[in-house]
Amino acid sequence: TPAVVTNGQPNFQGTVVWTGNAQPSGYQVSLTGGGVVLRHLVTRVDPVTLTPVPTPPASTGTRDVSITGAGQSVGDFSTLRDLSLSGNAGAVAVPPGTYRNFTASSATAFVLGVAGSTQPAIYNLNELTLTSRSELNVVGPVILNVAGQVQIDISSVAGEKDHPLWLSLAVAAGNVKVESQSRIYGVVRAPAGLFSLKGNSELFGFVACDRLIVDG
Repeated sequence: TPAVVTNGQPNFQGTVVWTGNAQPSGYQVSLTGGGVVLRHLVTRVDPVTLTPVPTPPASTGTRDVSITGAGQSVGDFSTLRDLSLSGNAGAVAVPPGTYRNFTASSATAFVLGVAGSTQPAIYNLNELTLTSRSELNVVGPVILNVAGQVQIDISSVAGEKDHPLWLSLAVAAGNVKVESQSRIYGVVRAPAGLFSLKGNSELFGFVACDRLIVDG
C-alpha cells in the first residue's frame, strides 16, 4: 500500500485497491511533471515470482573481429568470439550460436534469425551494445540470451517494428538500458536486473524486470 506523491500535475486517474496483502506499507510512488501519464496505480497485488534466466554458456571462440567496411569478411563464425561493427560495415548477418561481446555503432546492423522460419533461432552473448543509430535486426523469431549488460542508445533500434514478438531478450544478471531516442521491439526478461527507458526512448512489447526506470 504505497503512498502516491504527485508534483507538476501529472495525468493520473487514481489508485485502485485490489484484494491482496496490504503489506508492505511505508513506500512511495512519485509522479513528477506534466508529461507523466499513469492511468491507475493498483495496490494490494500479491507479487508473482519472476522466473530466473539461466546464465548462457560461455563462448568457445578464439577470434575477435572488427568490421569497418562493406564487403569485409567475419570469417568462420564457429570460431568467432567478439564482433564489432563500425564505419561503413553496413549490415552483417550472424548465424545462431554462442558468442561473447557484440558492439555496433555508426548506423551498422546485426541481422539475426532465419527468414521464413517458425522456430526461434537461439543466440548466446555476454554483452550487447548498440549505439549511434545502429540496429539489431531480426528476420524471424529469435531468442537472445545475454549474461550481462544490454545497452541501446543514441537513436539505435533492436527488434522488428511489425513483429515485436519475434525478439525474445533474456538477461541473466545484467541491466537493460534503452536511452537517447532509441527503440526496442520485443519481449524483455531481466528478473535480476534494471530496465531503464530514458531520453524519449520507447518500448513496444513487454518487460519483466526486478527494477524499472522510465525517465526523461
